[in-house]
Amino acid sequence: PSTVAWLWASRVAANAGGFSSSLNGVQGQASVGGPRDQEWNLWTNGTATYRFNLPSAGQYDLVLTVYADDGTPEPAKMDVWVNGVLSQSFDVSTTRNAPSVFTLNRTFQSGGLAVELRFLNDAFDEAVGLDRSLLIRTVAVRSVGSQTPGQGPDPTMARGTPRLAICQPGDSDEGACVERIVTAFARRAWRRPATADELASLMTVYNETRADGDGYALAVKLALRTVLISPNFLLRTEAFVPAGGANSTYAMASRLSFSCGAGRLTRNSRQRPMRRRWPTPWCSTRRSNECWPTLAPAR
Repeated sequence: PSTVAWLWASRVAANAGGFSSSLNGVQGQASVGGPRDQEWNLWTNGTATYRFNLPSAGQYDLVLTVYADDGTPEPAKMDVWVNGVLSQSFDVSTTRNAPSVFTLNRTFQSGGLAVELRFLNDAFDEAVGLDRSLLIRTVAVRSVGSQTPGQGPDPTMARGTPRLAICQPGDSDEGACVERIVTAFARRAWRRPATADELASLMTVYNETRADGDGYALAVKLALRTVLISPNFLLRTEAFVPAGGANSTYAMASRLSFSCGAGRLTRNSRQRPMRRRWPTPWCSTRRSNECWPTLAPAR
């Protein structure tokens, strides 16, 4: 049952909004240069490659945030190659305080996507203070119609997932709304309420994803996927509630859900964990003698 539930929940989480992924400059693979904070400095002619994995074929926006460290009016020249094919060339003359943002709208197939930025016209002359470089701040890919990385919440995140999106970020504080979604989802997936520490850990995934400049939908998806890869979901565990221990209502409901074939906390077992209404026909009152042994305290 857990495998079926995992496949179902993974598919729901994957469809919770458009694709949006952003990499900092230091997250690529470069032939030359070095880091400057989270940016990558191509201080001589060379390349930096950024890789993504697209969930489906379709139209995407490739968003490049770059600037030049230049002592002359001549701009830095940059070529953009996508999967080994030259896509477009740009002149970069902006500075760190006001970087250039280039957007390329392209149709891509599903699977791997390699974005390569090539710096072409390095120049250095210490006598006149010339040291031309190309600096890469972020490289992002988003499906057309999804949220731009770094902007506010995507109100369409829950369009196809009303059972997950029990609130919209526009209705209240974004963090409070996400906490409600994650809390409800974890309670169903783990067959018990998440503890304060567990919830804080899940919200850290969301907050750090947003801090990296990624969109609301992607941040929520990653938090939900963290629920799904937890041992609390993948393994048969029993909630230990100090007040009731192995005989607590949630612990017993968890054992009942597995023995009766549900594999996850049902609406009835969530609301009245010890109520004698079985979650599936398999475990009927006529076969209760086969189900009750599972209520024995864990040893």
